[in-house]
Amino acid sequence: MSMFYFGKVPPSVYSASDKKVCPMCGLFFADIIKTGKAGCGECYSTFKNELAPSVVKIHGTVNHTGKFPKSRAPEISAKRKIEELGSRLKKVVAEQNFEEAALIRDEIKRLNGESQGEGNV
Repeated sequence: MSMFYFGKVPPSVYSASDKKVCPMCGLFFADIIKTGKAGCGECYSTFKNELAPSVVKIHGTVNHTGKFPKSRAPEISAKRKIEELGSRLKKVVAEQNFEEAALIRDEIKRLNGESQGEGNV
C-alpha cells in the first residue's frame, strides 16, 4: 500500500503539527496526510498553515469558489464581480489608463449600490 503525501512532502516535515488535533472531529494532521481527506470543515481552519500550500498547488487558490445556495446567488455573484473589477482597477491604474479606471470605478460603485439594495444609483 502506497502512502499519500500532501504535495509529495514526507510527513516528517509536518512533525510540528503532530500534537495539533481538530477540536470538531478529533483528527490529527497525520491522519489527513495518510488518507488525503479532511475529517470535517473545521480541519481546514485548524490545519490552515499546513494545508494551504497543498490546496494552492491543487486548486490554484485557497479561496472557495464552488457552489453556494441559490438564494444567495445574486449577492455572491456581485461580490465576485466587484473583487474582479477591483483587481482590474489596480492594474489599469498602474498602467496609468485613467479613463478605463474611471469606468471600472463607476461599475464598482453601481454594483455596490445594487448589492446594498439601493437599486441603480
